[in-house]
Amino acid sequence: YLTFSPDHRYLYACGSNVPYNRFQGGGVFSFAVQKDHTLRYLDRHTSCSKTPCHLVCDSRNRVVISASYTEGQVEVHKLGEGGRFLPDKPQIL
Repeated sequence: YLTFSPDHRYLYACGSNVPYNRFQGGGVFSFAVQKDHTLRYLDRHTSCSKTPCHLVCDSRNRVVISASYTEGQVEVHKLGEGGRFLPDKPQIL
């Protein structure tokens, strides 16, 4: 599942049960869209869910919202400068 930032400078994606470094479980990833339309990896934010999906970015590029079909929850992932996630845990709604 993918979504762009409103200005199309960043692409956000989610992955389910993806092991990454010391993390096991789902996550949301951010990429910078380069001038030649290639992607440059920026960041990963661990999800409280094992199966995040259905991403949307708010109109001011301050949060990415993910929904989980397995756990049935919605999570808010806060964004900082440059399309990177803030270190805060996701807010579960």
